[in-house]
Formats: sequence, C-alpha cells, structure tokens
Amino acid sequence: MLGDYSYIIKTKSKTQKDVGENKMKNLYRSENNKVIFGVCGGLGEYFEVDPTLIRLGVVLFCMAGGSGLLAYLIAAIVMPKQVMIDEINS
Repeated sequence: MLGDYSYIIKTKSKTQKDVGENKMKNLYRSENNKVIFGVCGGLGEYFEVDPTLIRLGVVLFCMAGGSGLLAYLIAAIVMPKQVMIDEINS
C-alpha cells in the first residue's frame, strides 16, 4: 500500500470570494528584484520562485551555446516594466 502523500498536494478550498476574484497574474520586468533589466526578477515573481534560481538557469543557458542570452534580450524587449503595468491599473 502506498503512503499518504496528501501533504504534497496543496489544495485551497474555493469560497465565493475566491471564485469571484479570478485575477490574472501579470508578467512584467520587476523593479524590486532588478539586476540588469529585471527579467529574471519578474519571472521569479510570476512563478513564485526565487529569482536567483531563474538567474542561474539563464547563466547555464548562456554557457550552453548562448541561447539564454538571446532569450533574455528578447524578454527584456517584449516584457513591459512593472511601473507601466501599475500605471495602467490605477
């Protein structure tokens, strides 16, 4: 018999308030966790992980043929700044 792995699955019971609040996350370049352009900080905030892990992944991709640098530059051009998103929402 397999053990009880229910602790792995994080469930959240939906209340009426949660159902009505279907807010989408916005992907943006972070102003808080910014090192160069804020791309890794924004991805870290979006996926709720430490931005340092994202930065390490980009460095590994840069070392493995340069695809990380190209992806980072494209993301820096395409992703809006956090300030621009906040101004639109207010």
